[in-house]
Amino acid sequence: MRIDGWGLNLSRALGDFHYKARDDLPYDQQKVVAVPEICTCEITEEDEFLLLCCDGVFDVADNDTVVRFCCDYLRAGKAPEDVCESLLDYCLAKGSSDNMTACLVLLP
Repeated sequence: MRIDGWGLNLSRALGDFHYKARDDLPYDQQKVVAVPEICTCEITEEDEFLLLCCDGVFDVADNDTVVRFCCDYLRAGKAPEDVCESLLDYCLAKGSSDNMTACLVLLP
């Protein structure tokens, strides 16, 4: 979702101060906040990997698609760095024009 319908497409911890200028609101209620959304989960023996990606990946693919993509490539014997490169190529082909980073960590 874009802020004000055209501008910023994400929340940033630093910068974009014009979105954080309401003196009548606390910092965590400004239009753009530097308060992270955090969730935790227990890693189990069933978990195969941890994937960290920035929003450019998720602009064109949902969580399930990205997980299936990684599973398929890993099961085909691809190295984690090759899976990430292929994932980013896939997202570019799907039309992502935002920053994209992917980090795949295999779990023991």
